[in-house]
Amino acid sequence: MPCHTTSNNSRVHTINGHRFVATLLRQPTFCSHCNGFIFGIGKQGHQCRDCHMVVHKRCHQLVTLNCPSNDGDHLDLDVVADDHQQQQQPHHFQKKTFTSPTYCNHCGSMIFGLIRQGVRCNDCQIRIHHRCRKNVGDFCHINQQQQQQQQACMTCSG
Repeated sequence: MPCHTTSNNSRVHTINGHRFVATLLRQPTFCSHCNGFIFGIGKQGHQCRDCHMVVHKRCHQLVTLNCPSNDGDHLDLDVVADDHQQQQQPHHFQKKTFTSPTYCNHCGSMIFGLIRQGVRCNDCQIRIHHRCRKNVGDFCHINQQQQQQQQACMTCSG
């Protein structure tokens, strides 16, 4: 796992273009990778410095999606699912009024407001803040668990 120390003495873990650093979360937050609740004392999770994706400490090494904010060298996102290849597809976001407490599927924090608090993809149903829209890549219909299994199989056979 590539990681390095910056001048402010925080470790940066680079995974698929994401630059994760340990973060103290000041409000209830859900993991963008496994959708589990992030809790604990101190720095409970990791957050990407570029796209602000938040994940458990245990999940940061498992993130398979490339950072949409980073144009650097990282893996191609073509995914093989059900024996055929599926290309990246953009989300089809539409403004949405959420009638119950809703958490952002990207940054993990609660989406606040009374009307049109965020957006939801009509295809994959991902729910995000308006501010997170620019940080979510064209990964509609990509199942992270399927992608991880595919990468694990490629690692075993190659």
